[in-house]
Amino acid sequence: MGKRSENRFFMKNTKKLLIKIVFLTVFICFNLLHADIQTSPNFLFLESPHRSTPLIVTNTGTDEREVWLDIKFGYETTSDSGRLYIFIDSSGNSELSAASWVQGFPRRFILGGGESQTVRLFVSPPSGLVDGEYWARVMVTSKPTKKLQRVESTPTGVRQGINILHQLSLPFHYRIGRLTTGIIVNSLNAEIADTSINLSMNLSKTGNAAYWGSRTIRVIDKSGKTVLTKTKNTGVYTTLTTLDRIGRGGILPGQYTVEVEFVTEKRMDVNKTKLVRSNPIHTSTTLIIP
Repeated sequence: MGKRSENRFFMKNTKKLLIKIVFLTVFICFNLLHADIQTSPNFLFLESPHRSTPLIVTNTGTDEREVWLDIKFGYETTSDSGRLYIFIDSSGNSELSAASWVQGFPRRFILGGGESQTVRLFVSPPSGLVDGEYWARVMVTSKPTKKLQRVESTPTGVRQGINILHQLSLPFHYRIGRLTTGIIVNSLNAEIADTSINLSMNLSKTGNAAYWGSRTIRVIDKSGKTVLTKTKNTGVYTTLTTLDRIGRGGILPGQYTVEVEFVTEKRMDVNKTKLVRSNPIHTSTTLIIP
C-alpha cells in the first residue's frame, strides 16, 4: 500500500473514531439511568401577582458537580405514532411563551456531594397579558467538576475525553387571571392483541390553561361488571396521542364496553391546590374479544 493510500486510510478511520466518540458523548449525556441531581418541586407553578418561586437542586451523589440553568419555551406532546417528547421552540415567537421573562438566581453554581442549593425563579411578565397560562421549561444541567473521563487513544495519539452531562427538564407555568381547562377526545380506538387490549386516543386541550389530570380506563362486561381498571396521569398542553397497552389475562371472550373517564381531582403527583379544575369527561367504545 502506497504512502498516500495509507494516509487516506488513516484519516478515514480517524474520522470514524471521532464520530463514534461524539455519538457516545451525546448518548451518555441524555440517556443516563442513574441521576446524581434531583430537584424539588418537579412541577413549577407561579400565580400572579407573585413574582418568584423557589427550586431546590440537590446533588445526591458523592462527586462535586457544576450545575447551570437554561430557560426555554417548550411543552410535552406526542408524535403521530404516540411517542412522548418535549417540544422545544427556540424562536421565542409563541404568545404562550414565558421563557424570555423567567430568570433563575443563581444561574450557575457548584454542589458538593450531598449538598443542596435553593434557586429563586423570578418573572418579569410584560404588561397587558391576557388571562391564561404561560409556559417554559427550566433545564437543569450538571457535569462533574473532575477531569474528563478518558477513552481509548486515537490513531494520532491524542487522548480523547468525555464529559457526562445530566439534564432535567422541568415544566414551568405562570398563571394570571381566570383559568379554564378541559379536553376533547377526538378519537378512541380499542384493538385486541395476543395478550393485551391496545387503546389509543387523540386528545385536544380546551380553555386557556394546560390540562393536568388522570384517565381511568374500565373494561365492563355485558352484565355491567367492571373486569379491569387502570389509571394513568394525563397532561395535555395542545394535543396528545395516548397509547395504553392493558393486559387482558383472565378476561373471557365476549362483548365489552371500554369506558374512559378523565378527571382533574385524582392526580396524585401535583398539589391539588395547583390543579385547574374541570368537569369530568367520559368516552367509550365497544370491544369484542374472540
